Amino acid sequence: MRKTERILIALVVIAICVWFLFPTIKWYGFVPAEDKALINATSLQVKEYSQEQARDVLDYLNQNSSSEVSKEYSFVLTLAKEQVKGKGSTDLRTCADVLTAFSASADEGQALMEAVEQYCRQRIQDLKELSSKALQLGLDLKGGMSILLDVDPSSLSERLGHEPSESEISTAIDEDIEILKNRIDQFGMAEPEIRRQGDSQILIELAGTPDPGRVDAFLKGKGSLAFHLADTLTTQRVMAYFEANTEEYEKIIDALANDLPFTQPSVIPQDRMLAGVFYTDEYGLEQLSSVVVIYRKAALDGGYLLSAQTSKDSTSNQPTVAVKLSDEGGSIFYDFTKGHIGQPLAIVMDGHVKSVATIRDALSTNVQISGFTAKEAENLAILLKTASLPISVTISSQQTVGASLGEDSVRIGMKAIFYGFILVVLFMVVFYSWSGLIADVALVMNLVIMVATLGGFGSTLTLTGIAGLILSVGMAVDANVIIFERIKDELKAGTLPKKAVSTGFSKALWTILDSNITTIIAAVVLIFFGSSAVRGFATTLAIGIASSLFTSLFLSHLLMDLTVGERISISWRRRYAVNEKN
Repeated sequence: MRKTERILIALVVIAICVWFLFPTIKWYGFVPAEDKALINATSLQVKEYSQEQARDVLDYLNQNSSSEVSKEYSFVLTLAKEQVKGKGSTDLRTCADVLTAFSASADEGQALMEAVEQYCRQRIQDLKELSSKALQLGLDLKGGMSILLDVDPSSLSERLGHEPSESEISTAIDEDIEILKNRIDQFGMAEPEIRRQGDSQILIELAGTPDPGRVDAFLKGKGSLAFHLADTLTTQRVMAYFEANTEEYEKIIDALANDLPFTQPSVIPQDRMLAGVFYTDEYGLEQLSSVVVIYRKAALDGGYLLSAQTSKDSTSNQPTVAVKLSDEGGSIFYDFTKGHIGQPLAIVMDGHVKSVATIRDALSTNVQISGFTAKEAENLAILLKTASLPISVTISSQQTVGASLGEDSVRIGMKAIFYGFILVVLFMVVFYSWSGLIADVALVMNLVIMVATLGGFGSTLTLTGIAGLILSVGMAVDANVIIFERIKDELKAGTLPKKAVSTGFSKALWTILDSNITTIIAAVVLIFFGSSAVRGFATTLAIGIASSLFTSLFLSHLLMDLTVGERISISWRRRYAVNEKN
């Protein structure tokens, strides 16, 4: 391979590393601590923060209308310019200019607040996205709670009515993970990291200091899902009743919105009740949109539901939700729907009506619910699946790590990497003179590739992972030591410097590959069969070995070819030149 091609490959690798490292560098180096804290906020906290920021901005602009917009609020200038784009001058500087930009709206204050609120919401979303792309720190480094759950296949067997296959168990575990993620905001917790651990376990990591009681509710809580017949005629009567009794209407609406008890309106028969229809807002929070009267007795309990997923109607190509019921549930539902064709059916979860659909045909085990947008159909499918866990779980272990302990671990680990790196650099320079500097450049690149790979592929750096990094730094120069010794042997034999470099790399190749491949095999075995802590160490070690092979056999070789001429400095005791003989 020609030098130009090798240089191009090296540059491409460097560019990829920079691309992978950029989110990590930006997140840990340039995002303020107060902004980092925002990503752990729940949806409700994000909403309250965004609305408070919007009020603060409006107050600031009104109180400083004659002044230029300060740097702290400079983002409102961008919002104002977007507001007047194509309508007038975009040379805005003062607070009055910003207020004027929104003055075309019916309610300029409301329009401005909505724009700021949307900006804050999007900013937090962007921070969360940046954080997800950056190198993640394990719970042992950032502090929090770690919970390991064991799944119970027998519970799935009871639910399905037959012994589940491995594929069915795997699907049920994936659904458990999705359900647990969707319960987060209901219990007021920041988003945790939830992932599979082996074939029959689920690992949950909660950053910060979560309340153990709320965590227990998060894990064991079961939603109530049922299908109720809706009464359109009585709903119309109730709305007419509310028009004449506005005070009672406001009290009931407030009670429904806040899940408080209330007295049913007198116009509703005893076998029916008033329920709120809720939608999910842009923050992911449930909001009351209207009311509907439903029958108290459920047509079908959610316990009969086996699965729910989005699909499309074969005729109209419109989004639908395909629900699969158990055989017993299908029989019950068929008898019910057969006698109520053309009537509305409400899907009720935890007392909230999520959707109302019309019964068009008698339905059995396979139910298709239509009349939604694609997003609404997706949300409904998730809601139907999150009522209860498809496969039961039990807590296998629960550990708490203090944030200060995590910070100490990071600080000590970084010190160890730094001092280990410095010692290795000095060793190579002392023993191999200027050629040792080439090995040091390769060592730096090796460290960059390791961190870039961990960050780029969404890996999590744990305390054992830092140990793997430290070990990799020490092991990374092994290959260079072998290569340099082979080159020195060739030079002693009278080989010209350039030829000695080429021969030295060729003779060292298989020795280096043999020693490193055996270590990689051991690391791979630990990744697949080791515990979580061991797996973090093994992953980092395997990445370090692979990157050290590239930097020592490819990058070091390229740098030697570019720098070695008639003389080569590979030892302080002796310099080899073209005209030297053995």
